[in-house]
Amino acid sequence: MSGAPVDPRLDRYRPLTRALQWALVACVALSGAAVVLPDPIGRWVGVAVVALLVGAPVARVLWLVARWFRRGDTRFALVGCGVLAVIAAGVVLAVLGV
Repeated sequence: MSGAPVDPRLDRYRPLTRALQWALVACVALSGAAVVLPDPIGRWVGVAVVALLVGAPVARVLWLVARWFRRGDTRFALVGCGVLAVIAAGVVLAVLGV
């Protein structure tokens, strides 16, 4: 008895999962460093942790939007663009101090 046939689409999300795994490892390492390092350096490492925690999901949405547009699934791609627009609006409001 042989196993199920190999799905050729099995590895399609591998780059995304690898990137998110590396982002997780980097967040853990940088968080530990931010706690241990002295104030000016530790503070900047903490800022890098927050930037990575915000940037990784945004990069994930960007990757998915590009993939959906490339594959012709415009409905999902437009929803992803809407999510990115909401994030951009939040950044603009935060910068303006509203």
